[in-house]
Amino acid sequence: TTRRVCSDEAGTMPATRRSARNVERKVLVDKHPDEVEEKIEEDGPPKKIRKEDGPSPKKKKTQEGKKSLEPTTPNGAGKTTDRSIELKGLSLDEAVQQGDGLVELAVKEWAKRYKENRSSAVAEVLSLVNVFCGCPAKVTVEQVREGDTDSLVKNLVDMVVEDGGEDLFVGSAKEKRALRTNFLEFWDQLARQAFAMGVVSDRYLVDKILDHVVGMSGAIVRNFRQVATLAGVQLCTSFIKCCLSLENSLEISRKQLNAEVRKKNKSNSNSISSLEKTIEELQKKTLWDPVLLKDTYTRIFAVRYRDRDEVTRSTCVDGLGQWIKLYPREYLKDEYVKYLGWSVTDKDAGVRGCALDALSALFEDEENFTSLELFTSNFKDRFVELIMDVDNQVSAKAVQMLTRLIQLMALEAEEVSPVYDLMLEESGPLRKAASHLVHTVLVQNVAATTSKFGKGKQEGGGRVDAELKCIVDLLVEQGNDSTVAAYFVDGLFEKCESMIQWDRMSSALLCEDESMKLTEEQATAMLFLMAACAKKATGIQLVGKEAGQRKSAAKNQKEIWRSNKESLTVSMIKNLPNIIRQHQVDVEKIPPMMQVLQTLDLDMFSLKRQEKVFNALINLAKESLLKHSAVDSISACSGALLYCMREAPGDLKSECTLLVTECSVDLLSKLIKYSDELLAMKDEELHVDEPGVFAFYTSTVRLYELQHQGYNLHALEKANSCFDKLGKVLLDAAEGRPYMDQIIQYVVVNILDQLLWRLRGMSPESADSRSMDNLKGDCEQFIASLESVLGSNASLDLKDTCYRALTDILLLFGFEKHRGTFLEPVGTQPLESTVKAVWKHCLSVMERHRAQVSAEEELSNEDVQKCTESMLACTRLLVFDAIIDQDWLLVEALRSLTWVTQAVEDVIKHICQAMKRTNPDRLWSACFGALEAAFDDYQSSSKKEKKRKKEELAHLIHFVNAQYRTFGSNKPSILKVLDRGIKFAVSDGTRRVEYLEHALVYFASKVSPIEAKDILQVMEQCVEGSNPSTNSKAWKSFVALKEYLVEKSQEATNAPAALENNTDTPQPRKISFANEYTASPAYTRSEQEHNTLDKDMRQHPVQESGSKRPSLFSAQRKLEMPSESLDTAADEERPSHFEVSKRSYEDAGSEEDPPEPHHDIEDGEYDDSSPPRASGF
Repeated sequence: TTRRVCSDEAGTMPATRRSARNVERKVLVDKHPDEVEEKIEEDGPPKKIRKEDGPSPKKKKTQEGKKSLEPTTPNGAGKTTDRSIELKGLSLDEAVQQGDGLVELAVKEWAKRYKENRSSAVAEVLSLVNVFCGCPAKVTVEQVREGDTDSLVKNLVDMVVEDGGEDLFVGSAKEKRALRTNFLEFWDQLARQAFAMGVVSDRYLVDKILDHVVGMSGAIVRNFRQVATLAGVQLCTSFIKCCLSLENSLEISRKQLNAEVRKKNKSNSNSISSLEKTIEELQKKTLWDPVLLKDTYTRIFAVRYRDRDEVTRSTCVDGLGQWIKLYPREYLKDEYVKYLGWSVTDKDAGVRGCALDALSALFEDEENFTSLELFTSNFKDRFVELIMDVDNQVSAKAVQMLTRLIQLMALEAEEVSPVYDLMLEESGPLRKAASHLVHTVLVQNVAATTSKFGKGKQEGGGRVDAELKCIVDLLVEQGNDSTVAAYFVDGLFEKCESMIQWDRMSSALLCEDESMKLTEEQATAMLFLMAACAKKATGIQLVGKEAGQRKSAAKNQKEIWRSNKESLTVSMIKNLPNIIRQHQVDVEKIPPMMQVLQTLDLDMFSLKRQEKVFNALINLAKESLLKHSAVDSISACSGALLYCMREAPGDLKSECTLLVTECSVDLLSKLIKYSDELLAMKDEELHVDEPGVFAFYTSTVRLYELQHQGYNLHALEKANSCFDKLGKVLLDAAEGRPYMDQIIQYVVVNILDQLLWRLRGMSPESADSRSMDNLKGDCEQFIASLESVLGSNASLDLKDTCYRALTDILLLFGFEKHRGTFLEPVGTQPLESTVKAVWKHCLSVMERHRAQVSAEEELSNEDVQKCTESMLACTRLLVFDAIIDQDWLLVEALRSLTWVTQAVEDVIKHICQAMKRTNPDRLWSACFGALEAAFDDYQSSSKKEKKRKKEELAHLIHFVNAQYRTFGSNKPSILKVLDRGIKFAVSDGTRRVEYLEHALVYFASKVSPIEAKDILQVMEQCVEGSNPSTNSKAWKSFVALKEYLVEKSQEATNAPAALENNTDTPQPRKISFANEYTASPAYTRSEQEHNTLDKDMRQHPVQESGSKRPSLFSAQRKLEMPSESLDTAADEERPSHFEVSKRSYEDAGSEEDPPEPHHDIEDGEYDDSSPPRASGF
């Protein structure tokens, strides 16, 4: 990419060079830099910028009354004895760029030069401003004396536009921060030296610097405005610090003078006269500061805070916040603070964040709030709106500021009610800020309601009960479910000690205290709260990707979790059985009670001799399992029983295992009975209201939950008979019988789990040929049934379930997976019809959601997850070689890249990354197969679909090129790639010749001179007898490639001689402005200059100096592209994914990804940074 100057009108500029760094950045020129919108854009989220570090470096603390105007320097730069040698030969700007403690020394040396010749010294400072703005022009002494700032700035702008500039504030984040710190430190040191020398009051130095900085800050070059505004703001900040230091010194001197005068018979006349002289000098220095500060404010901030560049606006807002905080006596007024209030609705997130940072710093000091009461009342509605800002960082800062306002009683809790929605956000910082605000509101509510609860029962009992009641009411208002409770507990657990008061929660659930009497909704919320608190207290993650898992932590934290688990278990031994008995009837309350059971330390039951309580709990869990039919309740009860069976010690484990076995046997017996009844029913009786149908459904749900959560039913009596019955039901459904979809779904997943348990249970000792044959036969029958359901008119949900089950079976029972093991007889090789059924359903899922996108409907997270899971289930069969000799599936998957969602595209990319390691030849063959199929599809498409097919082909070309670059050592040879591509291109006469220009651009650029000769031989053999004509349009791409390879092959002969003759050191490539500069009538070029410049830029792109490779884009060898080629016209919109297909062989030689479109061009500007290229190689 190139660094560019952009204007509000179209055009290009001649190329220039830059040698300072290889880092590149775009510099913009604005015709109207003062135009900016105040409101947040509604058509999309604002651009994110990274908030830069504060403009003033940290200072070392000194004793009060002894603060010197000489600043301290980081890194021990105050030692000037040896380091002054380093300044020799360095200009002022070079010393600032180098930093490392040289800034203070450079300013001190500059101060000496100022005393000798102030005009020359001022010229150095102005030249430094120019260098950091990107223009290396030096300011002369004559220009300083003339004082014609407008003419000087105009000349600098012309120079940058014509000759290019050099942006110093580029590079890594660390480099930018270091340079910015040095730059700001320079102005701080300069201001302090000016005050120390007493040259501020003569207005010469300050006026010259301010005039130049103000002029640069109003230039149309965006870099000028950014750097000059930063310098002006920091200069004002440093002035304020110096004035405060002078005032502090003046106050101390006055106190010392008063002390001397009050002395009786001991006053020293010399001391008094010295102090009076010091006070007089300090008063002279401080008399002028209001004028200076006001002048800086009106000439820089008041103009630039509305700049169209967000960086400039951020600098102004950040600077104003510092001024108000440093000098509240002068700036803490509505006249200034209102700008911060207006900036919180800026269209850029970075500016809004700076404004909120400044306001938060003001509100932290309670003394400032009195002066801000009117401001707060006027702008508080805007502050509340920022809670739902599109930028998470801005929203978090707004919430933090509102928290402070609530603490200051400036806002009511009802006014910030939208913050409760942020408790459910995935963003950690945002949720943390919201939880802090919610806790602040909670504390106020608790303080207001504590008197209603009994205080005398235990220390703090009234406050704990009030806090629990407030949290419960909050959960009821927010939806009263387990997800809401999990997010609220995750945010408030560390702040609310009531969340580990298990006895108080149990007392409220058992209605033991009249002051904590709960309604049914509140009781449900209390149970959700207890379950979430029990998980959090024992180290289980509540939210995020690792929800439900135990976090790794330090030893101290694990000790806390163990202690919490013991206290929880002791409390639940007494209360949990009674809580379950009292609330067992309500199906919504079963899951949280069972979750609490799964967090207990079961060893405590044995240690405390509470076996009866344990037996009561598991019996209650079994009773709830068989009593309720809701899926959530069945799942929770099954999980609780299996947890007790795994984790219980000794005899307790045996009792629980016996209980689960009895329950499972009884369930299998009932399911056999219900299956016979279901098979004997008539079609019109197969509805959910029929008792037999409903009983069969609930039994399959219970059976699935037991199997899925880790209980193996295969060894139980009647297990084989039960699953044979389920197989008959599935065959019946495959033949078209109208069963309920939910019934068949649970039948499918039960049979799948049973097959997997049988496969897992086989060992070399127990496996025999008969059992393996039976398992393989059941598996093949199951596959056939699933394939039949996929081909029927079943519902989409049922087909999705069968599709996932079929891909799991093909993966886990694949022949290649078990080749060479004792399970090889079990392995199955799917038929092509089965694989086609799998891919057909996967495509139907993609097309289903593609239709939603075409209808401009936004895909939900659930829809995106369905698409992703469908593609992953299908393509993983390729990675693990579950499908052999059916490469068409990978070809079709790669072709689908052109229209699937981003999440599905990421899945395919991960699949390709895996296949690069396992089977690179298969992947590369599929990549070219997909390209060839896509090209044939593009060639045969109708005129209406031509554009879409063209974009899809270009997207696929870009993907294949990117895959080749990252192949590593397994990549196929260029000769092999081009051999296949050329043979395909000439395989059907001239119809496919254009394929060379579309698909082989990148690969031809990688050809070595030796390989070029071999490829030329292949080309001759492929067209032997065809005699392609040079003037024939049909063979144009073939001829162009051949000529390119001929010239490439000649490099092998010319390379040694070129190396001997080339003695010049190659120069680094410099940065050029690629945009035309049009700003005002004074700078406008003629139309002829525009056309000439545009033609030159399009026909002669910038080449590397010393490059020996011939350019096929030269004016003499310019090729025309057919009208139906991939290269879009100049007025068409170019998707960023298709940039690779538009490159020449020369440009495609870069190893970097194609440049993305620039998103920071302002409204009204024209970006002509990438002019349309000539077509061809």
